Amino acid sequence: MENVKGVVVAEGIVSGPFFQENIVCQFMNKIKPMGGIMQGENPLEYSFPVLLAQISVIFLSSRLVYFLLKPLRQSALNSQILAGILLGPSVMWYYFPSFKMLFPSGGRVVLNVLADIGAVLHLFILTLQMDTSIIRQARPTEALLAVTGFMCPLLMGFYTFKSLLKDSMLGDPLIHAIPTILIINSLSSFPVITGVLADLKILNSELGRFAAKVSMINDMSCFFMGQLVGAKQAFHESYDQGLKYVVCFCTLLFSIVYIFRPAIIWVTRCAKYGQPMGDIHFFVILMSVFICSLMSEVLGQQYLFGPLVLGAVLPDGPPLGTEIEHRLHALSRGLLLPIFCGISGLNMNVLSKRKGNSYTLLRILIGVSYMSKFMGIFIPAIICRVHFLEAICLTLILCSKGIIEVAIYGSWKDAKVLDAHSFNILLVSLMIISGFSRPIISYLYDPAKKYRTSSRRTIRGSSYQNQLRVLVCIHSADNVSLILNLLKAFNPTKFSPITVFVLHLTKLTGRASSILLPYDSKMDSNNFKMSDNPSAQIFNAFDRLEKQNQGYFLVQRYTAVAPYKTMHADICTVALDKKTTIVIIPYHKQYNFDGKIGSSSSPIRTINRNVMEMAPCTVGLLIDREQIGGKNRFVLNDYSLYRIGMFFFGGDDDSEALAISGRIASHPDVCLTVVLFKHDSFDYNEADGVFDYWMDNLPSGECRNKIEVKHAKVKNGEETIKEICALEDEIDLAIVGRHQDPNSPISMGLTEWTDGHELGIMGDMLSTSDFRFSVLVVTQQPIMTGVNDELMSINSSKSLHSVASSSNLSREEEWKPIVGYT
Repeated sequence: MENVKGVVVAEGIVSGPFFQENIVCQFMNKIKPMGGIMQGENPLEYSFPVLLAQISVIFLSSRLVYFLLKPLRQSALNSQILAGILLGPSVMWYYFPSFKMLFPSGGRVVLNVLADIGAVLHLFILTLQMDTSIIRQARPTEALLAVTGFMCPLLMGFYTFKSLLKDSMLGDPLIHAIPTILIINSLSSFPVITGVLADLKILNSELGRFAAKVSMINDMSCFFMGQLVGAKQAFHESYDQGLKYVVCFCTLLFSIVYIFRPAIIWVTRCAKYGQPMGDIHFFVILMSVFICSLMSEVLGQQYLFGPLVLGAVLPDGPPLGTEIEHRLHALSRGLLLPIFCGISGLNMNVLSKRKGNSYTLLRILIGVSYMSKFMGIFIPAIICRVHFLEAICLTLILCSKGIIEVAIYGSWKDAKVLDAHSFNILLVSLMIISGFSRPIISYLYDPAKKYRTSSRRTIRGSSYQNQLRVLVCIHSADNVSLILNLLKAFNPTKFSPITVFVLHLTKLTGRASSILLPYDSKMDSNNFKMSDNPSAQIFNAFDRLEKQNQGYFLVQRYTAVAPYKTMHADICTVALDKKTTIVIIPYHKQYNFDGKIGSSSSPIRTINRNVMEMAPCTVGLLIDREQIGGKNRFVLNDYSLYRIGMFFFGGDDDSEALAISGRIASHPDVCLTVVLFKHDSFDYNEADGVFDYWMDNLPSGECRNKIEVKHAKVKNGEETIKEICALEDEIDLAIVGRHQDPNSPISMGLTEWTDGHELGIMGDMLSTSDFRFSVLVVTQQPIMTGVNDELMSINSSKSLHSVASSSNLSREEEWKPIVGYT
């Protein structure tokens, strides 16, 4: 025994059943100091202050390392493990031995318990977000890559293991764990892969959805294979042991599926849709997770097995997934998970060097399994005519490892299946593969590449007799009313109907994979009441539009669930796939009854900016001021006249806005006023030519006669504002192009006050609370220069787009789903 300032602590090494182990003896009552340093006490001699110091040091160091490695596109997991390595025997303990006082052996036990609780909660949340139904939607290409990506490394690794084992007589316990290690190295865990895709902001890209389906099939294959290997090893020991294993496994599985799952679903249904879950309901779910973990330990499985299975069998998404993520995300992912990963790094000693046949064999098997997995995915992908660069990125994504593998390696180390050095080898290989794959994927894969084109799809380029194809994006029911009236104003006829694609955009919460699917009202009605479901309310409004105007409107409804950062990809994908002429998106600000700004959403603003820069067609950003003053200024029916003002300054976007105004002007209940802004010192021959050509090509003389044209000569931006203010009581909707010449005297003095760059100079000025009419800001599809060679290379070989769409999309059939999306 060693006495340190009155505290009796002893630490030594004893022989365990498999490896040498540390044993620690200390007083049980040394938990919290009573007097502190004022009484001469050392807080680091007590368990609770040590725990607080450990949590603080691990949290701060992991955030610092992540901040330093973020430019290299390293994951938070790698940063947290590396922080643990720096704090442990590899660096700090080696160069500053006194630092080990912060992590005494007894204190690490308490910290490990806390970390394991964090792992239980985090892995439950990850599997709760899994949508296992996507397996049924997988196509042959995805199933093939999942099988080859799992079987190739498993078979090649097992063959290498048997070949090397013949030449040596190895009795190391590690040898008996090699088959299980090969299975884990063949794994492409669905929660890990979707986490990688979310970090790279490609979760709802074609490559992301493709990889998610492959990983789900691979994950399920690995799960069943692991259980078969476990049962085989149990029967290999004895028949009774094997029978006990099967009975205990079935008992645990039956309890989770038929007792805990129905109970949690019933508890969830007690809460109303859109209302927060009650505390008692939440704690019932939390206790169920811990009981499942306890049952796993009692019945011979790892403590993580029960929470993983429970999360997988529960329904993902709202309300359960959303509520659990909302309540536990900050605690589990923000605090407890860094501790878990930091402990894993703290248990590593990268400076230790041990020789042995088993360690050499393990290194060889890891290398063979990774190479076999790479080739097992890459070669079949090329055979299936996936684009070369996309095949490389897909392979690197599916080879990535994450928290699932770290948790499994840690549980094996605790169970003495792995010694410290074997644990080092596995974790270092995991960090190397994940560390190199992410920056390579970011460099090679550009999800916006498919939207680039050297020609524009515009309303100006289509005739009035052509069918107009409009994509309408809705965030909430507040966006619906003005958009419905705008669609009516486009004046559809039976000879020129309008096809409307309605896309309800929802933030991804409570699930791991994004969704882009045709709306299924039957599925939603089974889960929630129609009055509580926002999607049903939105789509019902457009259904009424179609029924009341049969033959004039054709409505198709879609739901997109994605992270805000990449939601623009779903909008652009639908626009590209459905060949829409214009995308209508709502403004990110909402206006109060008195005309002042009531609310603003920064994520929606980012979405709008990305859509206006990437969309493969014209985009119209709609600023809604319908309800200002207590009346709806834009109600288009047989008894009202809708007044539209078009402000023409010249340029491509204004020409497109003029084309939209011409289509709207043909409506019998629309009154259009076109204001031509000019300056004496500028030559407007080109703009006049565009306007004259537009007037000459209006659909009818009657339409031409009812358009009022005003010429406004202004000297600066102040006079421009005065001209527009003079028309405020005469218009209900203003249409303006996004881009104007910033050096023009017409906008002089306005550029300094521009805040919304997505609106342009005039659009931003019209969005202020000084005006009370709605505004439609129009921008044409941007032309990408220098992409011809790139386009040729894309078209010369099938990409994931064509692979995914070949089995479920016919371009002639409008009612087919979006290309390969789920």
